[in-house]
Amino acid sequence: MLENVPPDEPRQIEHIVELTRQQLQSRYPGDRPVLRGVHAKGHGCVTATFTVEHCLAENLRRGVFAQPGKQYSALVRYSNAAPLVTPDSTPGANGAAPAHGSRGMAIKVLGVEGPSLGPVQGAATQDFLMVNQPVFAFANVEDYEVLSRVLVDHNDNPLPFFPERLPPAGTVTPTLSQKRAVETREIVGRVRSASLTATPPAFQVPPTSPVDNDYFSASPFLLGPDQVMRFRVRPTTRSADEPNVSDPNYLRTALVKRLRDQQAGDVVFHFEVQVRPADSIDPDVDIENSSHAWPDTFPFEHVATLTIPLQEFDTPQQHERCERLVFTPWHGLEAHRPLGGINRLRRAVYEASAMFRHLPKEPAAVD
Repeated sequence: MLENVPPDEPRQIEHIVELTRQQLQSRYPGDRPVLRGVHAKGHGCVTATFTVEHCLAENLRRGVFAQPGKQYSALVRYSNAAPLVTPDSTPGANGAAPAHGSRGMAIKVLGVEGPSLGPVQGAATQDFLMVNQPVFAFANVEDYEVLSRVLVDHNDNPLPFFPERLPPAGTVTPTLSQKRAVETREIVGRVRSASLTATPPAFQVPPTSPVDNDYFSASPFLLGPDQVMRFRVRPTTRSADEPNVSDPNYLRTALVKRLRDQQAGDVVFHFEVQVRPADSIDPDVDIENSSHAWPDTFPFEHVATLTIPLQEFDTPQQHERCERLVFTPWHGLEAHRPLGGINRLRRAVYEASAMFRHLPKEPAAVD
């Protein structure tokens, strides 16, 4: 068994779904358009191609990667991971370093073939959802339930989570939940950090534009019936400029500029997978704890290339289309089934959010 489902998890997920509905109702009263529960602020949706590498080891030829050299059309959305639409970063006061946030990159690969995870509403797609840190801040459903309740009780302010969950001063033997809260605080600090040399250090250099960072699945997925993977994308080139944090929308501004830059050309990412045999997995550590990184003894391998051509995307029509897209790790093939509590939670929450927003079927092609 690759997963260990805690006995109280179904009740916790049901509660989180209800809390999510309450959050959305509070944020978007009346006739206001309802945005996503998280990743509410998009920097843009762009068209791309997703090309499977020609030379792949046999064990990597699973699901989307089954046909070496296969090229797919794709849609990519860049976003802030935060639940509210706020400035991209907070400039530091009196010379202090700016505070950054978690960023998202979601790829929707169109026209995939193979058994799907569930009923297909429209065309068959494979969604790859990622953030720009290698792990999630919240390890499991139990912790996310506490966060969801805190957001409802404190008007979308997550900070009361920590006084409630951290061990009191002088605690000699913290509980498991208290140890996880310490890890969460450390991860959040690294997400908000302004540099690799700060205390705490950033996971990576904060991006000038959304295409300047690595992005990670941060949770596990199947790669065929007998392997488990995490995945990431890495840009082949990166800007050396400093982020313009004085602009509250600098990530969109920079993305528009980058995708008009004839001299720089197309944006290219390598799509890589970190693969483990199923028999090497400890479910409690490697699957059910999304704050735990896998060891480097399992290297990432390049399996596909994502190419974003120069394009104009910053139009009202494109923005409206972007907002109507649904991205979820449960849009995809059985060969890439999401694993672990956070992914089981995402299925229920994303479905509830999409229903609340009355969103349409999956796209069949790039318009």
